[in-house]
Amino acid sequence: MKRTAAFILAFCLLFSCGVTCTQAADKVYALTMGVRRQDVNQTVSDGASVAVVTYTRLKDGTSGSANKIFDVEYGEVFYLQTRLISGQEDRYVFLGWFDGDGVLLSHASDLRVEIDGSKAVFAAYGEIAAHSLFTYTYQGEGRISVSSDKPMQNGDGVASVTRGANVTVKFSPARKYTVAYIKLNGQKVFMTDNFMDSINAAARNGKIRDFFGAVWNYFKFLIGIDAEYLVENVTADTTFEVKFMKKAF
Repeated sequence: MKRTAAFILAFCLLFSCGVTCTQAADKVYALTMGVRRQDVNQTVSDGASVAVVTYTRLKDGTSGSANKIFDVEYGEVFYLQTRLISGQEDRYVFLGWFDGDGVLLSHASDLRVEIDGSKAVFAAYGEIAAHSLFTYTYQGEGRISVSSDKPMQNGDGVASVTRGANVTVKFSPARKYTVAYIKLNGQKVFMTDNFMDSINAAARNGKIRDFFGAVWNYFKFLIGIDAEYLVENVTADTTFEVKFMKKAF
């Protein structure tokens, strides 16, 4: 009797599973695809103007681009690819694939999607921090160069710096020359002010090395060797000008 009951129970379970699997296989699902862009302020929006998503359907080998495919069967496999639209390569970087709830699926540029229900998959791209032009020039005899605490591309007298960067300008007059003036965005500035800002920053941070570094930098300026002027938080196009003049004695 027990064996008969167990056999009937097993048969019912197998039959139920078969019906469920058949229903799943017969059901039609939808696959939603798209692009999301995230700007430097972390705002997320539609990214159709930034990149595209294409698919390859393993069942029949068809491929193309679409926002949504409706007639998708259970167990089907899709391969998704994404790429930036021409002209956007320097503005955006690929962040990864995310589902409709914002859960990360993969960092790879291609994604395999197996259908076990309706799905939404998005390629996410982040905006690269904006850049500003930092133009540095000098008059007279001497030398000048720039560096930054963030990525920058430096040309001949013009550097493209990441927005919010701190830019250090190093300058030195030639022998028998001195600094006549320094201009930042057309306005005269003074090394004493930059020196005091550095001293105050060192005091706030409690860094003795920075304190002595500021003192040494100001001393170098006074004796006419490689001194540095720090331009903090560059958020717009900036000009920096140094004029070297011959000493009177």
